[in-house]
Amino acid sequence: MTRLLFCSLALGLAFVLSGCEAFESINKKPKFTVSFHSEANEAESPRSIFRYQIPGRPAPSVFHRVPEFTQENVSAFQSFPAANGNGYGITLRLDFRGTNNLDLMTRTHVGEVALAVVNGTPVDFLSIDRPVSDGTVTIWEGVSEPVIKLMQAKWPAINKLKSMSAGQEMLPTTKGEKRRSRAAIDAENQAADRAAKLDAAKPKADPSAPQAPDSLPSAPTTNKIPLEGNTQTQPMPLIKR
Repeated sequence: MTRLLFCSLALGLAFVLSGCEAFESINKKPKFTVSFHSEANEAESPRSIFRYQIPGRPAPSVFHRVPEFTQENVSAFQSFPAANGNGYGITLRLDFRGTNNLDLMTRTHVGEVALAVVNGTPVDFLSIDRPVSDGTVTIWEGVSEPVIKLMQAKWPAINKLKSMSAGQEMLPTTKGEKRRSRAAIDAENQAADRAAKLDAAKPKADPSAPQAPDSLPSAPTTNKIPLEGNTQTQPMPLIKR
């Protein structure tokens, strides 16, 4: 009876601890946030919308508070200096869910804009002129260098991203898949760095030292052989059977 009670208490404690860890994981504050918000209607609930002034528009535009997709839907990225000098721009490669959400947003909001928000601050907007189904979206400016460094620690470069399935494009979607994909990419990069260091450590050939010929001269193709002490050559006798 005592042993059963002890086991029940232990299992109960393990369940509580695992639940706390899961709760912490869900509520863990991300180091940075990226979100894309579609335009809303003035008639929608005031709690579900917010306003932001888009350059060139006479009045602030209305956007949904709930984003269409966020940093949790990103599989890889690439950064570049903004053309206008306002920080950096980033191109994001979305996972399966993010790709579907981007496709849906651009199909249902053609002619409108999507607002890009980084760490709670609007930084850029995208004019939606056609559906986008390739899962790639770009923020052209407004991302700071410290945020870029955090992104580099979290996401691999787009050109390093690999499919999770052979023969078809299945980008990592779950957190576990993204961790494993990033670990595999990091391992490949480390192996390439080690190979480069070993190659650099090899002794280099002295260009001034005499070099061996690339090939030996070809053998003579004649049936005449020289006789010793005679500069004349005699024909090689033919053996008849």
